[in-house]
Amino acid sequence: MHVTICTMAAGERYLTLAQDLAASLHHLQFPHELVWLWKSNLVLPAAVKPALILSALQDLRGEYIFFLDADMRIVEDLALDDLAGELVGVEHFFPQAVDYPVPESLAHVPDRKRWWQTCLFGGERDAVLSACREAARLIRQEGVRGQGSGVRDEEAYLNKVFHERADIMRTLPPNFATPTDFDRWPASYRQSYEQLAGNAVPKILHGNASAGNPTR
Repeated sequence: MHVTICTMAAGERYLTLAQDLAASLHHLQFPHELVWLWKSNLVLPAAVKPALILSALQDLRGEYIFFLDADMRIVEDLALDDLAGELVGVEHFFPQAVDYPVPESLAHVPDRKRWWQTCLFGGERDAVLSACREAARLIRQEGVRGQGSGVRDEEAYLNKVFHERADIMRTLPPNFATPTDFDRWPASYRQSYEQLAGNAVPKILHGNASAGNPTR
């Protein structure tokens, strides 16, 4: 079984953080390779992520493919069974995330009950490829429409796809993307995290999370 780990580092800060991600991959207890989708000081809009993944996936090997943000760091040993699924995402613990984005956006999901983070997502190659293809299509269509959607990044569009494919989603608890600065977060956020993750120890740390942003 071959697994491809994808990441992208855009900008000097992420190029530095990505070194820690690469060094932490020894915690993955299965054969894998790290593939850079983008590695440059040039900062890219976050909404291009599905298109970059889609383009790269055409040539990537592996039965499973997982994307990790460059500012993540694996801190516990993980077997493939800890991550594997047809389509996989990490549940968000932001209380207000389910209300984003605005109804006018193509990414809007009425009566949303769950939000998946895209700092870590993946699954079986064909399922990931299909999800990224649909998210990229929605992003292009949103741009053509010129709607003032207020959507800042790709996460909302991938969430729309994940919601539509909930029957094949494996949802990981938020300790697979625990903020590194969690002590600074409002108590309501920490309570929401604990309700979803319980007393589980952090398995992967995420350094880009910042209080007050419902999609990061």
